Amino acid sequence: MHKQYLVAGTAAAALCLLASGAEAQDRYRSTYGPSPYFQIEGGMTFLDTQGSGDIDFDSDWDSGYNLGAAIGMDYGNGFRSHLDFTYQSADVGDSGVDGDLKSISLLGELLYDFDMGDRWPVYPFVGAGIGVARISGDVDGLFDQIDDEQWAFAYRLTGGLGYRISEVTDITLAYRYYDTNEVDLDGTDVDLSTHNFTLALRVKF
Repeated sequence: MHKQYLVAGTAAAALCLLASGAEAQDRYRSTYGPSPYFQIEGGMTFLDTQGSGDIDFDSDWDSGYNLGAAIGMDYGNGFRSHLDFTYQSADVGDSGVDGDLKSISLLGELLYDFDMGDRWPVYPFVGAGIGVARISGDVDGLFDQIDDEQWAFAYRLTGGLGYRISEVTDITLAYRYYDTNEVDLDGTDVDLSTHNFTLALRVKF
């Protein structure tokens, strides 16, 4: 249930920001035309993941890391889209359970940057993306083991702040909620969800 509340709340906040920021956006972004860009990113990952079946575990805020890269297009009107490749890895720590879960995902994402005026290089942004993920688990239980990988549908919700270093270079700090459909890993149903805090460098070319 908490996932539905999170998705609904994020969508409502995004709509409010979109309405309030559209007019300000025209003062800056309309000056520049569409530009392709490349982005590199990395940060901390925290599990919000449950497993049930041969091995039962509940990993809340077990930590790990994420690394990624994206190539996309800034359309010059606040909107941008990109194709994002992300690797995530985090430890699983629960009573009698030890190991790690990993995912490699390829997501298409649409984002909107809110311009705060010519004198403010800092701006908020929101986004959402969907795609596919390859989930792998290497987890030891008391009597069983997970050593398996499966494909899954994945989606991501994003919100954060960007800092405009120059007309072609930005750095961003984002929170990303990432979730996949449930997969069967060696007899254990795993619902992979993560909270991610990511620093990125974006360069237009």
